[in-house]
Amino acid sequence: CNDVQELTSIITQFNDLSSTARVGGTLTSTMDAMLADIQLKCSKSLEIFHKSCPNLSHLMDNDRFDLAFFRLRTELKHFEHELAWILRQCFSRATTLSAKLRLLDVFYGAYQREVVQRALINEEQWIIDNIKQEFQLVGQLVNSYNKNDLHWPPIARKLLYLYALKQRIDLVMNQFIELCPKIINSDIGWEIREAYRIAKDKIQRNEDDLYNQFEQSATSQISDLLLQPVF
Repeated sequence: CNDVQELTSIITQFNDLSSTARVGGTLTSTMDAMLADIQLKCSKSLEIFHKSCPNLSHLMDNDRFDLAFFRLRTELKHFEHELAWILRQCFSRATTLSAKLRLLDVFYGAYQREVVQRALINEEQWIIDNIKQEFQLVGQLVNSYNKNDLHWPPIARKLLYLYALKQRIDLVMNQFIELCPKIINSDIGWEIREAYRIAKDKIQRNEDDLYNQFEQSATSQISDLLLQPVF
Protein backbone atom coordinates (compact mmCIF):
# COMPACT_ATOMS: atom_id res chain seq x y z
CA CYS A 1 0.00 0.00 0.00
CA ASN A 2 2.83 2.40 0.87
CA ASP A 3 4.58 1.57 -2.40
CA VAL A 4 1.44 2.34 -4.39
CA GLN A 5 0.99 5.63 -2.53
CA GLU A 6 4.60 6.58 -3.20
CA LEU A 7 4.24 5.62 -6.86
CA THR A 8 1.20 7.87 -7.21
CA SER A 9 3.06 10.71 -5.54
CA ILE A 10 6.09 10.24 -7.80
CA ILE A 11 3.99 10.28 -10.97
CA THR A 12 2.20 13.48 -9.92
CA GLN A 13 5.33 15.32 -8.83
CA PHE A 14 7.43 14.47 -11.86
CA ASN A 15 4.59 15.15 -14.31
CA ASP A 16 4.50 18.71 -12.98
CA LEU A 17 8.00 19.23 -14.35
CA SER A 18 6.78 19.27 -17.96
CA SER A 19 4.48 22.25 -17.40
CA THR A 20 7.18 24.00 -15.38
CA ALA A 21 9.66 23.63 -18.23
CA ARG A 22 7.10 24.85 -20.79
CA VAL A 23 6.42 28.09 -18.94
CA GLY A 24 10.09 28.76 -18.26
CA GLY A 25 9.92 28.11 -14.55
CA THR A 26 13.70 27.97 -14.11
CA LEU A 27 14.08 31.44 -15.70
CA THR A 28 16.81 30.21 -18.10
CA SER A 29 16.39 28.31 -21.36
CA THR A 30 19.27 25.97 -20.53
CA MET A 31 17.79 24.94 -17.20
CA ASP A 32 14.35 24.58 -18.78
CA ALA A 33 15.83 22.20 -21.36
CA MET A 34 17.54 20.17 -18.63
CA LEU A 35 14.28 20.07 -16.70
CA ALA A 36 12.37 18.88 -19.75
CA ASP A 37 15.00 16.18 -20.28
CA ILE A 38 14.54 14.92 -16.71
CA GLN A 39 10.79 14.80 -17.19
CA LEU A 40 11.22 12.89 -20.46
CA LYS A 41 13.51 10.32 -18.85
CA CYS A 42 11.06 9.98 -15.97
CA SER A 43 8.20 9.37 -18.42
CA LYS A 44 10.19 6.64 -20.14
CA SER A 45 10.94 4.97 -16.81
CA LEU A 46 7.26 5.09 -15.88
CA GLU A 47 6.34 3.65 -19.27
CA ILE A 48 8.69 0.70 -18.71
CA PHE A 49 7.21 0.20 -15.26
CA HIS A 50 3.66 0.19 -16.64
CA LYS A 51 4.64 -2.40 -19.22
CA SER A 52 5.93 -4.60 -16.41
CA CYS A 53 2.77 -4.05 -14.33
CA PRO A 54 0.04 -3.05 -16.80
CA ASN A 55 -2.89 -3.50 -14.42
CA LEU A 56 -3.77 -3.79 -10.76
CA SER A 57 -3.81 -7.57 -10.88
CA HIS A 58 -0.03 -7.52 -10.94
CA LEU A 59 -0.03 -5.93 -7.50
CA MET A 60 -0.91 -9.39 -6.23
CA ASP A 61 2.31 -10.67 -7.80
CA ASN A 62 4.60 -9.24 -5.14
CA ASP A 63 7.86 -10.35 -6.72
CA ARG A 64 7.02 -8.89 -10.10
CA PHE A 65 5.77 -5.60 -8.69
CA ASP A 66 8.62 -5.27 -6.19
CA LEU A 67 11.26 -5.80 -8.86
CA ALA A 68 9.66 -3.32 -11.27
CA PHE A 69 9.12 -0.76 -8.54
CA PHE A 70 12.69 -1.14 -7.26
CA ARG A 71 14.04 -0.42 -10.74
CA LEU A 72 11.75 2.57 -11.10
CA ARG A 73 12.62 3.99 -7.71
CA THR A 74 16.36 3.56 -8.38
CA GLU A 75 16.12 5.45 -11.66
CA LEU A 76 13.95 8.19 -10.17
CA LYS A 77 16.38 8.63 -7.30
CA HIS A 78 19.05 9.45 -9.86
CA PHE A 79 16.69 11.92 -11.56
CA GLU A 80 15.98 13.52 -8.19
CA HIS A 81 19.67 14.29 -7.72
CA GLU A 82 19.77 15.88 -11.17
CA LEU A 83 16.67 17.90 -10.32
CA ALA A 84 18.16 18.97 -6.99
CA TRP A 85 21.23 20.32 -8.79
CA ILE A 86 19.03 22.34 -11.16
CA LEU A 87 17.03 23.79 -8.29
CA ARG A 88 20.18 24.81 -6.44
CA GLN A 89 21.25 26.77 -9.51
CA CYS A 90 17.82 28.39 -9.77
CA PHE A 91 17.79 29.41 -6.12
CA SER A 92 21.32 30.80 -6.36
CA ARG A 93 20.04 33.19 -9.05
CA ALA A 94 17.06 34.30 -6.97
CA THR A 95 18.23 37.05 -4.63
CA THR A 96 15.02 38.20 -2.96
CA LEU A 97 12.57 36.57 -0.59
CA SER A 98 9.67 36.89 -3.03
CA ALA A 99 11.74 35.31 -5.82
CA LYS A 100 12.70 32.31 -3.70
CA LEU A 101 9.13 31.81 -2.51
CA ARG A 102 8.00 31.93 -6.13
CA LEU A 103 10.50 29.19 -7.00
CA LEU A 104 9.17 27.06 -4.14
CA ASP A 105 5.70 27.57 -5.54
CA VAL A 106 6.73 26.70 -9.11
CA PHE A 107 8.60 23.57 -7.98
CA TYR A 108 6.21 22.67 -5.18
CA GLY A 109 5.82 19.05 -6.30
CA ALA A 110 9.54 18.48 -6.73
CA TYR A 111 10.23 20.19 -3.40
CA GLN A 112 8.29 17.43 -1.64
CA ARG A 113 11.00 14.92 -2.58
CA GLU A 114 13.37 14.23 0.31
CA VAL A 115 16.48 14.42 -1.88
CA VAL A 116 15.48 17.87 -3.11
CA GLN A 117 14.73 19.12 0.39
CA ARG A 118 18.16 18.02 1.61
CA ALA A 119 19.79 19.80 -1.32
CA LEU A 120 17.93 23.01 -0.54
CA ILE A 121 18.46 23.00 3.23
CA ASN A 122 20.61 26.16 3.09
CA GLU A 123 18.09 27.95 0.89
CA GLU A 124 15.35 26.88 3.25
CA GLN A 125 17.23 28.41 6.19
CA TRP A 126 17.80 31.60 4.19
CA ILE A 127 14.07 31.89 3.56
CA ILE A 128 13.26 31.33 7.24
CA ASP A 129 15.77 33.95 8.39
CA ASN A 130 14.58 36.51 5.86
CA ILE A 131 10.92 35.97 6.68
CA LYS A 132 11.64 36.73 10.33
CA GLN A 133 13.65 39.79 9.29
CA GLU A 134 10.80 40.90 7.05
CA PHE A 135 8.32 40.76 9.92
CA GLN A 136 10.72 42.62 12.20
CA LEU A 137 11.25 45.29 9.55
CA VAL A 138 7.52 45.78 9.09
CA GLY A 139 7.19 46.19 12.86
CA GLN A 140 9.76 48.99 12.68
CA LEU A 141 8.02 50.62 9.72
CA VAL A 142 4.69 50.96 11.51
CA ASN A 143 5.47 54.49 12.67
CA SER A 144 7.27 55.52 9.47
CA TYR A 145 4.26 56.36 7.32
CA ASN A 146 4.61 58.61 4.27
CA LYS A 147 3.72 62.22 5.08
CA ASN A 148 4.10 63.52 1.53
CA ASP A 149 0.73 62.41 0.15
CA LEU A 150 -1.47 65.43 0.74
CA HIS A 151 -4.45 64.03 -1.17
CA TRP A 152 -5.63 62.07 1.86
CA PRO A 153 -6.60 63.27 5.34
CA PRO A 154 -3.89 62.47 7.93
CA ILE A 155 -5.75 59.64 9.68
CA ALA A 156 -6.90 58.05 6.42
CA ARG A 157 -3.35 58.28 5.10
CA LYS A 158 -1.97 56.48 8.15
CA LEU A 159 -4.66 53.79 8.00
CA LEU A 160 -3.93 53.15 4.33
CA TYR A 161 -0.23 52.84 5.14
CA LEU A 162 -0.93 50.35 7.94
CA TYR A 163 -3.21 48.36 5.66
CA ALA A 164 -0.40 48.06 3.11
CA LEU A 165 1.99 46.81 5.81
CA LYS A 166 -0.56 44.26 6.94
CA GLN A 167 -1.02 43.01 3.38
CA ARG A 168 2.75 42.80 3.00
CA ILE A 169 3.27 40.39 5.90
CA ASP A 170 0.04 38.48 5.24
CA LEU A 171 1.18 37.69 1.71
CA VAL A 172 4.52 36.30 2.90
CA MET A 173 2.99 34.35 5.78
CA ASN A 174 0.22 32.80 3.70
CA GLN A 175 2.70 31.77 1.01
CA PHE A 176 5.00 30.15 3.52
CA ILE A 177 2.17 28.31 5.29
CA GLU A 178 0.98 26.91 1.98
CA LEU A 179 4.43 25.95 0.68
CA CYS A 180 6.09 24.72 3.90
CA PRO A 181 3.40 23.38 6.26
CA LYS A 182 5.83 21.07 8.05
CA ILE A 183 8.19 23.91 8.90
CA ILE A 184 5.46 26.26 10.07
CA ASN A 185 4.28 23.63 12.58
CA SER A 186 7.79 22.97 13.90
CA ASP A 187 9.82 24.76 16.59
CA ILE A 188 11.37 26.98 13.92
CA GLY A 189 7.89 27.69 12.65
CA TRP A 190 6.94 28.92 16.12
CA GLU A 191 9.61 31.63 15.84
CA ILE A 192 8.15 32.71 12.50
CA ARG A 193 4.61 32.72 13.86
CA GLU A 194 5.72 34.74 16.88
CA ALA A 195 7.52 37.34 14.74
CA TYR A 196 4.40 37.56 12.59
CA ARG A 197 2.15 37.95 15.62
CA ILE A 198 4.29 40.74 17.08
CA ALA A 199 4.25 42.69 13.81
CA LYS A 200 0.51 42.13 13.35
CA ASP A 201 -0.25 43.21 16.93
CA LYS A 202 1.80 46.37 16.51
CA ILE A 203 -0.12 47.26 13.37
CA GLN A 204 -3.43 46.53 15.10
CA ARG A 205 -2.56 48.72 18.11
CA ASN A 206 -1.71 51.61 15.82
CA GLU A 207 -4.95 51.13 13.90
CA ASP A 208 -6.92 51.12 17.15
CA ASP A 209 -5.20 54.33 18.25
CA LEU A 210 -6.05 56.01 14.95
CA TYR A 211 -9.69 54.95 15.16
CA ASN A 212 -9.85 56.31 18.71
CA GLN A 213 -8.34 59.59 17.54
CA PHE A 214 -10.88 59.78 14.75
CA GLU A 215 -13.75 59.03 17.13
CA GLN A 216 -12.60 61.65 19.63
CA SER A 217 -12.08 64.23 16.89
CA ALA A 218 -15.48 63.53 15.36
CA THR A 219 -17.18 63.66 18.77
CA SER A 220 -15.53 66.99 19.55
CA GLN A 221 -16.52 68.48 16.20
CA ILE A 222 -20.12 67.28 16.54
CA SER A 223 -20.32 68.71 20.06
CA ASP A 224 -19.05 72.07 18.82
CA LEU A 225 -21.59 72.08 16.00
CA LEU A 226 -24.42 71.29 18.40
CA LEU A 227 -23.47 74.29 20.54
CA GLN A 228 -23.73 76.67 17.61
CA PRO A 229 -27.00 78.57 17.18
CA VAL A 230 -29.38 77.31 14.53
CA PHE A 231 -29.82 80.77 13.01
